Amino acid sequence: MNDISQAVVLVRFGKRGSKMPPGDVLQQHAKANAILAVHLPVRDIEAILDVLGPYYGEDCPAAVVYRSTCQEEQMIEGTLKEIAAQTQLAQITRSALVFVGRALTELTPEQRSNLYLKSDA
Repeated sequence: MNDISQAVVLVRFGKRGSKMPPGDVLQQHAKANAILAVHLPVRDIEAILDVLGPYYGEDCPAAVVYRSTCQEEQMIEGTLKEIAAQTQLAQITRSALVFVGRALTELTPEQRSNLYLKSDA
């Protein structure tokens, strides 16, 4: 992950509910190329993906996790281009997190963190 991203940002999409603080907009977090965990945005997933597309690209890995840690948990994986349609097909309309970021793909050994590897030195 160290060559792909060093940051994970938990954020929400301020279209519904309480107002977002000034300057705390999804675009600002996307500019950092961080892994984004967008809290409870599924009803507005297409708008969120429209915002993130220019920063991450349509081929960027994405996942929707519905009711994480519950018996009803579901996870949908895809790309920014296809994840909204997959979410709608699964009839997920609430209680989900949307994750976006290049590090969501399977990493090669060279891309993984070497922090805890034993060294010969």
